[in-house]
Amino acid sequence: SAWVKPESFGQQQIAGIAGQDFDPTNSSWSFSLHGTVTGETNNNTLCFNDGTKEACSTNNLITLNEWQHVAVTQSASAIRFYKNGAFISEDSGTHSLNQTSTTRYRIFSTGRNPSHNFNGSIDEFMIFNKTLSDTDVQTIFNNQTNRLYPTGKQTFQALNISQNGTFNTA
Repeated sequence: SAWVKPESFGQQQIAGIAGQDFDPTNSSWSFSLHGTVTGETNNNTLCFNDGTKEACSTNNLITLNEWQHVAVTQSASAIRFYKNGAFISEDSGTHSLNQTSTTRYRIFSTGRNPSHNFNGSIDEFMIFNKTLSDTDVQTIFNNQTNRLYPTGKQTFQALNISQNGTFNTA
């Protein structure tokens, strides 16, 4: 999930929120916004590609120059899309996210194509190791994440990623 404020959909009308560097021996995933893409039936959508299949939300979900919370969940039977805490649509069928690749994860890009960089702002980007429920997504949107993990401590590491992909920790 993430808060996003896209200013444009990018050079190829695809704005990557996050993804995994392309690895030809293993599938790589991507989480992105799609504008008006030639040949695609869905426009202004939220999309998730598990490395073998791409699924997109319903049309006209994404608004430029406006903060909105977007989330996608994946289970064995469906990919579900959310905006501002509300369930929007799902793509049913078999989906499998490859967890074996050791390639880098990227924020503000799909990792698949350099022209898919995100132009805008992203805040509170999160990846979970479980499939979130509708209630979990709504709770995150309401900024009540303490209900997800009532005990313990969350630690965040600041990273500065240069144009050539070098990671500099702060």
